Amino acid sequence: MLEGDEKEKTQVVKEGKVFLYISGKRVQKKSGAPFPLSSKGGVFYNPGMIFNRDLSVLIFNHLLSDGMRVLDALSATGVRGLRYGKEIEKEMEIVFNDRNPEAVKLIKKNINLNFSQSPHILTGLSVRNLDLNILLHSEKFECVDLDPFGSPLPFLDSCMKSLRHNSLLAVTATDTSSLCGTYPKTGLRKYGSWVTRNPFTHESGLRNLVGVVVRIGASYNKAMIPLLSHAHHYYYRVYFRVKSSRRMASEMLKNMGYLIFSPADLSFETVHYPEIFEKREKVFLPREQEKFLGPIWLGPTFDKSLLLSLLKELENFSYLQYFSLLKKMLELWKEESTLTPFFYRTDLFSSKFRISQPKISTLIQYLKERGFKASRTHFSPYGVKTDAEYEVVEEFFKSWHPNLFSSQRKPLA
Repeated sequence: MLEGDEKEKTQVVKEGKVFLYISGKRVQKKSGAPFPLSSKGGVFYNPGMIFNRDLSVLIFNHLLSDGMRVLDALSATGVRGLRYGKEIEKEMEIVFNDRNPEAVKLIKKNINLNFSQSPHILTGLSVRNLDLNILLHSEKFECVDLDPFGSPLPFLDSCMKSLRHNSLLAVTATDTSSLCGTYPKTGLRKYGSWVTRNPFTHESGLRNLVGVVVRIGASYNKAMIPLLSHAHHYYYRVYFRVKSSRRMASEMLKNMGYLIFSPADLSFETVHYPEIFEKREKVFLPREQEKFLGPIWLGPTFDKSLLLSLLKELENFSYLQYFSLLKKMLELWKEESTLTPFFYRTDLFSSKFRISQPKISTLIQYLKERGFKASRTHFSPYGVKTDAEYEVVEEFFKSWHPNLFSSQRKPLA
């Protein structure tokens, strides 16, 4: 228990099924939406990541097996590991780690707060007070949850050395401006990819992150297979299955490549590594006024079978704070999972042709009626993913006017 001044500086909050002692600054909000808290003034606890943690509980409940060693790599209050221990009904060993001695004290208090009446779970929980890279070099895990304040890059090499075959890696990045092109020189220096400002902002940033993890994994003969990737508020989050295989690692690299897009006419194309290195008769260089970004990941960012399983199992997690949003996003990701990289933005096309902006649903209906796949995307409220050629999308906007889809007239017959 907490006493004296320590008790006055510490508050108890509830998240999921766990109770937490938290210290330092209170929850901050801006325009009603959560945003990153300062890491100063106490052990870091960020309520803006509750959706992230709710989804992690759902995913790991499905993917983790009895007997697995799980690492909450940068634990702070220990909320992630505590929720896995409390909300996932598997016999696991959960290791908490933080190099801040104050965080370690708080983690131990939070463990006692939640599991003092569950000795069978307590025996599977342990706390480390180490530099994360040192820990990852000295111990092996079947699941590593890497949720840093900023970039995950300083720890990715060590993760590859620690992860066993068929293990899981979850990675969060909050330095989105370096990944999505806001600061291209910083992104090039840190991540080794040239990504400038572009219409696909968060998809380019997320695919940049996936590509970095895939390349680092390949250098250790590990195939990093994306299972679920998403952008939310100010961060990117990716879940990987890890396979120790030189052959599979080489195959994964075939999904790396480049994005070429034209800010003028809003067209784009993707070029995979094999097309560059094997088809030597064609040189892939951007034309005048086109932009060339990469290398980034161009392969699937979702495993559709996993999404279907999560939708079925979600009903067992109705207590989650973001239950409704999770259901909405899983349905949307299921639609996105069948479509190719990048999307068309109705706001940019409307601006280009100086017309009123159509409803997203109108464009999707138009494309589906012509035999194409089409879906909204979580990357942009104005975005439509489709397998239709650019000319088909352009023709829709050239023909658009406010009364085009009135009840008396059929849409673009």
